[in-house]
Amino acid sequence: MTHYVRQEWKAFAEGRTDEKKRCKMEEHLLACDGCLNEYLTCIAPEQESLFGSRISPQFTAQVMQKINAYAAQKKKESAKKHLLFYYAATACLTLWLTSAGIFRHLAETIPEIPGIKENRLTFPATREQRLFRFGWSDRLMDSTLHLLDAITPDEEVRE
Repeated sequence: MTHYVRQEWKAFAEGRTDEKKRCKMEEHLLACDGCLNEYLTCIAPEQESLFGSRISPQFTAQVMQKINAYAAQKKKESAKKHLLFYYAATACLTLWLTSAGIFRHLAETIPEIPGIKENRLTFPATREQRLFRFGWSDRLMDSTLHLLDAITPDEEVRE
């Protein structure tokens, strides 16, 4: 890649280059950051104001509108990808639990829960327990413990 010197960039900025060389220099600006910086230093402030007057007043609004439309499109595509990922993760988890036999074990154990509750040892309630009923959190914890006891396999099943 051939780089251009400052005088060539100055002539390019002032429009004193032939068409063929101008096209080559424009392509070079797209590829080389060093030459782009050199070219930008050659542009005088009065040329900047001249170029600024050539840009339409709606330019900024149009560019921002296109950027917002692009961002909204990317966000929509991203949401679809996330949804697909969640569906795939759920399917994998379901297949894993099925292959481990968790669902079969639950289907066999849940009908036995009422019988297990009746077979549990019950301790006689004290006088205070009969008078004061504990709160909903205690009842929830008791029922959860009963469910866990019902789901947990016995020692005979493990052997």
